[in-house]
Amino acid sequence: MSELDEQRRKVEELKRKILEQKRKASGAAALAEEKPAPAKEEQPAKGLEELAEERLKAEAEEARKVEEAARRKAEEEARKKAEAAKQAPPPPTPPTPKPAPQPAAPSSTALSDRILNAYSEVLKVAWEDGVVSREEEAMLKVLRRTLEISDQQHQELVQEMQLGIYLQALVDGWKDGVITPEDSERLDMLREKFNISAEEHLRLERQVRRDILKHKA
Repeated sequence: MSELDEQRRKVEELKRKILEQKRKASGAAALAEEKPAPAKEEQPAKGLEELAEERLKAEAEEARKVEEAARRKAEEEARKKAEAAKQAPPPPTPPTPKPAPQPAAPSSTALSDRILNAYSEVLKVAWEDGVVSREEEAMLKVLRRTLEISDQQHQELVQEMQLGIYLQALVDGWKDGVITPEDSERLDMLREKFNISAEEHLRLERQVRRDILKHKA
């Protein structure tokens, strides 16, 4: 298993876990609306980062064991073939084949882009509802450490993700030609969470309205 395949596997596993967190949070919110529970002081999550990191380490150790077992099996088969070849008469020497062209190894830049794209996929899942819980943030932090993604790269991807979410909210709000009070409330909430300035909001809104009018024309 190549390094990139192993990283992709970890990314897909983390996406699945974040989706489970989202579903659990949605279910808990629905139950809370049906039957309000007495207010409790929120307790800080303990050991989330450690648990997530231990889980990733356990998965990596399991993959290493599988690779080690496969390597030992291949070495044993090679040893048996070598012993059988010593006992058998030497075969006629075949003509030397031309070496097959080797595929070019991916450049470090291409590999880095693939890793960032994989991390971006996880961010989309975590940010799809506009909120990232402590559990999801802990898992993202472990994944950043595993994929060696810097804080600056993380912040740039988050800002890009937030603008994309806000732009989509504007598109959904203006698709009928008018912003409803519910749309306005959601946009105000996202603008506050994502620290989007009034100038940036007006620029994006003009862009969305212009695109909608262009499609209707």
